[in-house]
This record gives sequence, structure tokens and C-alpha cells, in this order.
Amino acid sequence: MRFDRDNPHRKYKDFWDWLRLHPAWIVGIVFGYMVYLVTTDECCSDPVAENRRSFMLTARFPVGLFILTMVFVVALSVFSSPTSAFPPQAMQNVGWRSGGPFDASKMSISVADVAVSPNYAVDGTLFAATDQGVYRSTTQGHEWQPVLTPPRAHVFHFPHVTISPNYAQDGVVFVAYVDDTAVSAGLYKSTDQGLNWSQLTTAGTATALVLSPNYAADQTLFVGRQHAVGKSTNGGATWTDYPLVPAGDSFDLFDLAISPAYTEDHTIFASGYSAVRRSEDGGVTWQGMGGYAPTYEIIPSPNYAADQRLWATYRSIEAPGDGTPESGVFRSSNRGVTWTLTAAGLPDVYEPYPRHLAVSPNYAADHTLFTALSGQFVAGDQHSLYRSVNAGDAWINLGSAPNNPDVYGIAVTSTTMEGVVVHVATAAGVWHYSVSPCEERIADGGFEAANVWQLPNTAHPAGYSTSIVHSGVHSLRTGITDGADIFSYSSGVQTFTLPADVVSATLSLWWYPLSAESELTTGEQEASAGDRQYVLLLDAQGDTLQQLLWTRSNASTWQQLQVDVTAYAGRTLQLHLGVYNDGNGKKTSMYVDDVSLRACRNLRYDDYLPCILYQATPTTVATSTPTTSPTPTPTPTPTPTPTTPATSTSTAAPTSTPTSTSTSTSTSTSTSTSTSTSTSTATATTTATSTVTPTVTSTPTPSATPTGSVTPPRRR
Repeated sequence: MRFDRDNPHRKYKDFWDWLRLHPAWIVGIVFGYMVYLVTTDECCSDPVAENRRSFMLTARFPVGLFILTMVFVVALSVFSSPTSAFPPQAMQNVGWRSGGPFDASKMSISVADVAVSPNYAVDGTLFAATDQGVYRSTTQGHEWQPVLTPPRAHVFHFPHVTISPNYAQDGVVFVAYVDDTAVSAGLYKSTDQGLNWSQLTTAGTATALVLSPNYAADQTLFVGRQHAVGKSTNGGATWTDYPLVPAGDSFDLFDLAISPAYTEDHTIFASGYSAVRRSEDGGVTWQGMGGYAPTYEIIPSPNYAADQRLWATYRSIEAPGDGTPESGVFRSSNRGVTWTLTAAGLPDVYEPYPRHLAVSPNYAADHTLFTALSGQFVAGDQHSLYRSVNAGDAWINLGSAPNNPDVYGIAVTSTTMEGVVVHVATAAGVWHYSVSPCEERIADGGFEAANVWQLPNTAHPAGYSTSIVHSGVHSLRTGITDGADIFSYSSGVQTFTLPADVVSATLSLWWYPLSAESELTTGEQEASAGDRQYVLLLDAQGDTLQQLLWTRSNASTWQQLQVDVTAYAGRTLQLHLGVYNDGNGKKTSMYVDDVSLRACRNLRYDDYLPCILYQATPTTVATSTPTTSPTPTPTPTPTPTPTTPATSTSTAAPTSTPTSTSTSTSTSTSTSTSTSTSTSTATATTTATSTVTPTVTSTPTPSATPTGSVTPPRRR
């Protein structure tokens, strides 16, 4: 057993802190004093008291030892154990926390940059560069101490801080400084983990600062100038500048990023007012790589040598007018030669814009990135943190730190104790966001970003609507609400991946059905004609795995659909929301809003008390599925054959024979109360949530009127 002062989840600093905050220990002293009175000669002068004294003298040692042992064990448990079966990072510290740094008046200090120790899991060390000095925390950001304070007669600010990859052994930390009073700039260097510092005046201005991954051996570091890169190969003692652009051109360097495999590939990237530039000879010569501009922060994959990936943030000075977002993130998978826009889910506004980037240390397994909005409130009012779990393809809004401070930098750690934590340098100190073990896997479930969901271009495509919404401003409209009723599919699709280690995954959404046709009864579930409102779960190839909703309803009210999809863990899936209209003159539509997929991992947490193991058991939201587990069987192989109706060239009329593998219809219907609806349509919905595996067979037809039960072909 041990009292770990550096444990971020301890409730008290040490045992004496526990005693100070728990006056119940006084009761123990009083009890001991009473025992003393009973067991002394002065107290006991009569035979009855003497008998009591003899008993107490005999029993007081084992009884006292037992009491002291129990008090000690309870004290240990109280301040070192978590308060629930979830580990602390999953229950108590999910979301935002702040630990400073603070000034003498206990006000938060604006932090320009934050750096994490490569040995963070052991030493819990963070450094913060501020306009009041450099601060260090060895308690995962809970407490901070100033380690470098500028001279009182000078106005300093420290824009950048970075830590040696070999910090545990060499203790090296570099900080860039600007002395506004002396109108000078340079670096400070520490070789004892921030206890003492030496000034490197020859370093000059540093708009960016990076160290070689092999710094312990090559002593190489780079600083950014306005139009050049400064390089030192002797730990900052001497420097050589190399131009980024030809003489007479400008670049205005914002950031530098170095390849994790620098020792082998000698690659370094620069971002600035122009497009990304790359050097593959250690910063001596540079080439423009194209892409969007200006670019602000750039970061390579931790597995860059294998996947050749890197990401950059950008903001257009003037919108191109071709639908390209004004700001966002873009990605290269070939060392920066070509770039792909990966901004789905981000605000698509000029400012505040995604400026800062960080990649998960576990990227090879979780494909996770983070970005944050920075800048003035020109076209938005939040400095939100965003997360992508698919290498940047789509982004999920995690919200802003309390009081919405501006963001100046991001760093990410992943440890057994804390899980994944994002350390955010803000105008109000360093805020720390602990990622929940139950994470959202659907991006833009409220349909507010307008660039996440795929809306296939059909005869009557789906679209975003403000007329009927469950929350927020927009919802997804599928089907036909205005105009003539025509044979058409209308749908929205999103692809997502369920991690292989999830223990529960619940899909939920709200749907609002409208139809001029009669309600679909249970007996008509397999009927061959009529409109349909549907929610389908498809595999990565677009083949149907499960019908989550297959109905026709005019309930004209919001209803909730919840489905347990845990059985699909480890798979890439497509969520398909849509409506089929058969063109008989009676229109059918469906609005969808607040789509969510909460996937919970099974975290384990070893407490400090021996032989105690806390097993995370996430509480699963009640679902509409039967008690029997669904057995996904991707046997349907739809092969739609295009027909030639007058209105469209791809109007296949598929037929399907749904074959239910579950007989627990009554159970499924009874659990439908979780959807807060008692309509017959809700019953049909719940039944569709059971393990129905449709076998789809496409049947060509020369007309626009389908002759079979309609299961939309894939990618509609």
C-alpha cells in the first residue's frame, strides 16, 4: 500500500490531510481516553469496577488493535479508492477540469503553449508557457509552480515550450521568449527539468520550436523565423538559417512539424501564409507542397514512416466560392504531395476557426485527432474542442472549456490511470478534457453542420429542414413533403466504425413520420406495395445487416428509436435513414433528428489497495431490441438492375423476403415503452428492431411501380 501524492484521482494529498478534513478521528481519541479511565486504579475502587477493570485490561490490547486497524483501513479506502465501479476518469473527471496556473491573486493566467513530458504516465509533468513566466506541474496539471520568471524590469512573454524526447534522462526543456522591453528574442534552456535555466541569445526570434525525435543523440532543434528556419545541431549553442522561399518571396511561418522518423527520412514541414512546405534534407532546402492556404498548424501521424499521413489546419482569407469551407482541416496520405479536405462536422466559418491540432498517442489503434476553434467571434460564439475518431473524416463537437476561453495550443496524453486527456492552453489557464469511456461515434447527429451526412442525388433527394425539428435548428428531411409524388428514394447516410473492444453500443434517434397512405399494419409488414419509412444498418459494402425501422406511419409526432448494436463491434457500418415513395399520388416523408451512437469500452482500474479490482460496468440505455442477442448475418446480396422509367434511369424495384430469426415479438413489443410511444406504428418499429435479416432480391420491372416489398438498394 502507498499514498501517492501525484495520483490525480486521490481525494487528499496524504494521510494527514485526511485527518485534517475528517474530525471523526477525535472520537477515537475520546474513546481511548474513556478506556484509560476505566482501566486505571483511580477509576475503580469497588469490586464491580474492579471486575470491569480486569476484563478491560485483558481485552483492551486486541480490541484496541482491531479498532486501530479498522480506522486505518477505512482511512486508506476513503482517500485512495474510487467512489464507484467506474474508474475515476470515467465517472468523476469526464469533461473539463482546470488546475491553473494562477497568479498571486488566484486568477487564471493566459497560457500560450503547453507541453507534456514523454514520460507523463510516470512523472505527470506538464510545462506551460505564459506571459508571466514558465510554469511546471508534476501532478498532471492539478498544481503548478513557476520555474522561470522574467526580470521585473522587463516585459516578457513566452510563446512556445517543448520538451526533450529523452526528458527522463537529460531533463532538457526549451522555451522561446520575447523581451518586449529590450526588443530581443531567443531561447531559454534547462537541463535539469526546469530547475535552472540558461539564456540562448543567439537563437533569435522563434515563431515555432521543435526538437529532433533523436535529440539525445543528434542534439538537433529547429526554430521558425518569418521566412526561414533556424537549425542547431549542438543543443542550441550555434545556429544556421535556411530560407523557406526564394529571395524576395514571403512565407510568414506559423508552425513547424518534424517527422517521427526524422533520423531516417530527415523530413520537416512548415506551415504559414502560403501552402505547406516540406524539406527532406534536414531543413536545408524546401519545396512547396500545394493544398489550401494560409495553413496554421501541421502535425504528422505518429506512424508517419508507414502511413505517410499528416494534417494541417487552414483558413481562407477569401472564400473561393466553390463550396470549399472557409476554414477546416485537410489531410495528406502521401507525404504532402496531395491533400484531401477533412472538415466534415467543423463550423465552416471564417472565425473562430480550427487552428490547433493534436493526434492521439494511440493513433494506430484509435485513429483519433483533436482540433479546437480559436479567434474572435465573427461567425460563431464558441471555442469548442472537436474530436475525430476516423483520421479526420468527420468531427464531433466536445464543447468549449468553462467560460469559453480562447484556445492557443493542444497536447494529448493517454495513460492507464487517466485514460485519454486533452490538455488545452487557453486564455484562462490550462484546461484538461478527459475523454469518456462512453464515446459518441456519430458526427453531426443534430444535422447542424450540413457537410457530414451523405445525401445521395436521387429523383427526390433528402435535405436539411428547419420546419420540423426535435432540437437545435435543423433536422433531416427524407421523402416528399412538397411537389408531386414520384417514384423515388430519399435518404441520408453516414459511415462509422464500432471499436472492437466496446461492451455496449446503443444507437438512438428521433423520427417524425408523415404519410398520406394508410398506416402499415403488422400483417402488411411483408406486403409488396406501398411507401416505406426506414432505418437500415448496412455493412461497409452497403449490404443490409439489419432493419432497424421498416414502417409506414402518419403519427405526426416525434418518436424515439433505440437499438442495441453491440453485436457489430469491430465493424465498419453505414447508417441509412430514408423514405421510399412508390409514385401513386400519396406522399410519404420522415424527419430525423438527434441521432446518437454511444459506444462504451470496458475500462479496468487497479486501485492502490492490494487485491482490489474495479471493473467498469457501463449502464446501458434501455433499448427496443428483444432480449435475445441479434445475430447479424450479412447474407443479403442485393444486385439491383436498373430499369428505364420515364423519370429516372436507375429506378430498380427490388423485392425482398424478410425472414425473422426471432420469435420474441411480445418481448420486443413490451420493451418498446422505452421509446415513449404507444402508437401502433411504434409497435411496428420495435418489431423491426428485432433480429430481422432481410434477404433482398432485385426484380427488374419496366414500370415505375414496384411489385415487391421495398428494401432500398445499397448506396441509394
